[in-house]
Amino acid sequence: MDRKEFLQLLSPGTALLFAGCLGSCATARLPTATAPPRPATGEPTLDLRLDLSAPAHADLHDPRRGYVYVAGGQIIVAKKLDGTYLAVSASCPHAGHQLRYERRENQFECPAHGSQFKASGALLTGPSPRGLRPYRVSRTGSELHIEG
Repeated sequence: MDRKEFLQLLSPGTALLFAGCLGSCATARLPTATAPPRPATGEPTLDLRLDLSAPAHADLHDPRRGYVYVAGGQIIVAKKLDGTYLAVSASCPHAGHQLRYERRENQFECPAHGSQFKASGALLTGPSPRGLRPYRVSRTGSELHIEG
């Protein structure tokens, strides 16, 4: 039975309701997670400074967590066991779930579907189709400078 035959079996009001739903469902697209675009000129698209002493960044110093989300949740900043910092895009390219940092393994993981990424952002295991966008991180005193 095709859609037209199915709709003819329904009352006129119900048929209109289903026709609208079926039409919109057929063309609906799920959003895909992407890293912020890099400009063609090679100029950084991000220039962010984090005060490491701010209460909002306290989880960076917590040995059980060691990471925070910044830039509206688009970037994850992590503190490695050796005391250095790194930053990558915070969403898994597979389905857009927010990543977490595993300090002992020094890698990022997607809790939803199991993708794993090196500290550099490179893909270790999927289902993610690609790695994460890395950002440059430098520290001066109690301030981190994140750019990329």
